[in-house]
Amino acid sequence: LPSEGWPSKELHLVLYGLGSSLAAIKAAAYARWALTVYRAPDVALLDGGINAWQAMRYPTASGHPRANPRGDFQPRWDSTRLITFEEINQSFPSLYFLDARTPDQYRGETIPRGSRIAGRIKGAVNVPIQNLLLPSGAFLRRRKMTALLGPKFQEAARSRKQIVVYCVSGVQASVLLFALELIGGTARLYPGSWTEFSYRAPAEMIE
Repeated sequence: LPSEGWPSKELHLVLYGLGSSLAAIKAAAYARWALTVYRAPDVALLDGGINAWQAMRYPTASGHPRANPRGDFQPRWDSTRLITFEEINQSFPSLYFLDARTPDQYRGETIPRGSRIAGRIKGAVNVPIQNLLLPSGAFLRRRKMTALLGPKFQEAARSRKQIVVYCVSGVQASVLLFALELIGGTARLYPGSWTEFSYRAPAEMIE
């Protein structure tokens, strides 16, 4: 986190990437999650990205912005925003996994870059992040998002399990986490995701 120019705790932060591509959305969502790990307040994503902003003819600027004076926000670590492999290993039966990867990676047809093997965490449910977005790069409207993700919440609640989101390296999962929070849900993100899990997990935790 920056040592100078950190904003006030009363400032509302809005993040976006370059354009409205999936890569831009993932970058912004992951940055948001990282900031919330340090308890940054009021961090949002610009729905549809900079393209949507420009389409509405809102003002833009170029060049280097002037740095804000150091504010009164004090970063504090929030361990509830993530989950480690050690915690997963200890609490595996009480966790409900949502896999944000592509269907072919979820089915074990391809080995993701950096991973030891193909496969998925045992019992995981696939929610590809492409399904959460409109062609414009904006997120689905609340009603459609609830229809898509609501049953996952209900299933987790019935089994009294905590939701954990993961992907290959945690970036895609941050998009899924944001979508869950849009409809009032909660989950923990596994930063190591399949890359770490494929190396460290015992065979009985993989399928």
